[in-house]
Amino acid sequence: MKKTAFLLCALILSLSSCATQKQIENSPEPKAALKTAGQKSLPVKKNTCTVFKGEEYSVEEGVYNRNSFSVISLVGNGSTGYSWDFKLSEEGLLKVENDCFYHGRLYEQGVIEKILPDGTKISYRMPEIAGAGTTYFWKLIPLEPYTDKTVTMTFDYRCRWETEPPLRQVEYLITIKKDGTINCVRKAENTVPRG
Repeated sequence: MKKTAFLLCALILSLSSCATQKQIENSPEPKAALKTAGQKSLPVKKNTCTVFKGEEYSVEEGVYNRNSFSVISLVGNGSTGYSWDFKLSEEGLLKVENDCFYHGRLYEQGVIEKILPDGTKISYRMPEIAGAGTTYFWKLIPLEPYTDKTVTMTFDYRCRWETEPPLRQVEYLITIKKDGTINCVRKAENTVPRG
């Protein structure tokens, strides 16, 4: 009888220990952990990047319009030899600044810092992923004197040494108003099938 009671207690303790372990394994990571003095957490941002002096944009293709400027973003992959070139239907109306974000750097600063439930802080550097894609950005700033004009900006995606038509071609209509505001709209996209 004593032996049976002992075995029953041992079984109950064993099962409760397994349940507690399962809860620990399946519990979500703590949303915030207390930092000790002198520790600094880096922000971890997966799908955004910071370009053009702190302006933040998504790494998806698209247009970001503000009154004083617009940003066009297109996705490509420089590791294949392909890149984006552009031409404007009329020069002298826009200043164009460009930047890019390499998707192989999964985290903006390349470093992940994590604080464990016991307060221990770990840091490790994310490796770059060879062959990952790139998002390219062009910031369009109207030049004074402002004129009520619409210009076309055409982007060609091709290898620099190719003479055949581009793999992709994207057009944007950029409207510059007399008050200096700017608006950019995607007009068309053409793709060329390759054999």
